[in-house]
Amino acid sequence: MSEKELMGKINNMKEEEKKALVILYCLTRIQEMGLIENLGCSITESGFDGGHDLYKSGIKITEKDVYDVGIILGASISDAILWSEVIMKIQETGFDVFKKEINVLKEIHNI
Repeated sequence: MSEKELMGKINNMKEEEKKALVILYCLTRIQEMGLIENLGCSITESGFDGGHDLYKSGIKITEKDVYDVGIILGASISDAILWSEVIMKIQETGFDVFKKEINVLKEIHNI
């Protein structure tokens, strides 16, 4: 799918769908960091790219948005709450800072 086609699809999405895509993008990145063992779903390459573009655009998501998507994905209540807190931190600091903080914690705790 070309970048133009992808952006056309994204532009036609409802706001809730855009937020869900950003959340799936974030959860996939968190899984890549090893903080989630099994997300229980996957995202296509074009979905990942679209989620990345929406994330970079500054779309804001709330803890409730993340919690709701987590429950829809079949996460436990405690996991959905944890995901909400982690994604709020990422939204606040960005992935690069978050990843550095996680790496420091892993080093401190020999993980």
